[in-house]
Amino acid sequence: LKLKENQSDNKKTNKKIMLVLSMQGTSPMVAGAGTSGDSFIKMIGGENIFNSFDGWKSVTAESVINLNPDFIIIPEKELHQKSKVEEMVNNPIFLNTNAGKNKNFLFEDGMAILGFGPRTIYAAFDLSEKISD
Repeated sequence: LKLKENQSDNKKTNKKIMLVLSMQGTSPMVAGAGTSGDSFIKMIGGENIFNSFDGWKSVTAESVINLNPDFIIIPEKELHQKSKVEEMVNNPIFLNTNAGKNKNFLFEDGMAILGFGPRTIYAAFDLSEKISD
């Protein structure tokens, strides 16, 4: 019930969110429409800034900066495999967005946010709280 309230409140404030699956060199691989990442963003009441294309795709730095997310969700698994938290949050691509300027990075277990299993509802509640005003 509280998740539904958060979702409704967040929709009213048009929270622009991007979900980064991984970094492909200097290009982030992000959730487009029809992905589990897109569904998760909707579940927390956010607006997926990359809903103009379907699937997971690499995007340019310019498109990230132009679409200017308020929050960036990054699965924790990615951080442990290829990069450090500091490298992600200090990436110039992200620093030139509202999310980067306000340090609005949300790190969560990848399977919890993308696997749509029993933990997904808890992750959704937690992140919906974090993005609410």
